[in-house]
Amino acid sequence: MSCTEIETLKLMAPEQFRSYFLNNYEIYKKNPPALAISTVTKNDNNKPLSLNMCGMFAKEKISKGSIISEYTGEIKPDSYANSFFSQVDDTYLLGVHPVVDSIKYRSATSMSNHGFPNSQLLSLGKGDLDQGLDGLPFRHVLVAIDDIAEGEEIIWNYGAHYPSSGFSEPRPNGLEQFLKNTSWKEIIQALKEFGSTEIAKENLIDIFNKVYKFKYFVESPQAMKFAIEHKYLEKKHLRLLEKASNNDSFPPLSRALLTQFVERAKSQFKNKREL
Repeated sequence: MSCTEIETLKLMAPEQFRSYFLNNYEIYKKNPPALAISTVTKNDNNKPLSLNMCGMFAKEKISKGSIISEYTGEIKPDSYANSFFSQVDDTYLLGVHPVVDSIKYRSATSMSNHGFPNSQLLSLGKGDLDQGLDGLPFRHVLVAIDDIAEGEEIIWNYGAHYPSSGFSEPRPNGLEQFLKNTSWKEIIQALKEFGSTEIAKENLIDIFNKVYKFKYFVESPQAMKFAIEHKYLEKKHLRLLEKASNNDSFPPLSRALLTQFVERAKSQFKNKREL
């Protein structure tokens, strides 16, 4: 995992989202959901994966907004992550302050796989970024952004650094259902509201869901290619997204995401035309 990418992921969560999940953390501590580590052989379309691997699965239904698990292990100095990532590609090191290495003391969360997300990693704390919970450093938690069924694999987006070559999407059905059921106008509205301090509590998770799934399309060339090839993303949609990226009323991080999306989509449309 890239230190820069994961740090960006954490900082994208506004204070009201951290506060919401901070309250849910108390519920999680009393009654964490049952999880299982098992071999993954098929995607959510029931088709075989090219490479068998371990993954984390829900042993019971997990409601969206719930905390699923924590990313735990050895706490390392922040400087350790930069030197480590320059030498190793495949790692269980979470390179965001406080840096956590899960290779020796493996946590269930470190076994969860990358793909179109039904969950999202988030750092929790009170107020200042260096102030954690219960006198301990910040807690890195995995939160459900969808209702997760019993037996379903729990997936989150590692970030743009994750290699796309040879990658087999574990949730192609979840990805397509999102594109079918969510309009680009709805996504744009969620991005506009993402930085607001006046979001109604009942809308928080819906906004969180749309923004972090949109982020996956920004960072996954395969996901964007799928959206274009199946005409879920067309040039008329791109014009709407580009207009939003130039709107000063949007939060800076939302505008940055929109700008990246538009640039990468234009490149994919160009490549498609040249084929």
